[in-house]
Amino acid sequence: EYHQVAFGPVDPATRVFEASALLQGAGWELDDESTVRIRDGQRAELTVAYPVNDSLRRELASAFADQVRAIGVDVTLWGASWDEIEARADQVAIMRGGRFSQVGTPQEILADPA
Repeated sequence: EYHQVAFGPVDPATRVFEASALLQGAGWELDDESTVRIRDGQRAELTVAYPVNDSLRRELASAFADQVRAIGVDVTLWGASWDEIEARADQVAIMRGGRFSQVGTPQEILADPA
């Protein structure tokens, strides 16, 4: 399945505006005093875990966090061992080529990797 393909440089400010508009349209409000969106009393927040000794994954997690914070989502970065991550995670998402290729519990992902 193919979707819109962009050619040439994409203005990051345009992408932030578009993503912010999508969240706003879905009811995620950004009040005057906050940098984090809220809907029905729930803050838009997530934790991104990465293996503590993996500098590449740490840098990717940090870059992702910077981008998502720009649209009003609070991101906590957490470096830990794979065992700690697996024990604490209730859901894992695997991305390949900019798309989610697999989402499930750690046990599901390990038992049947995509």
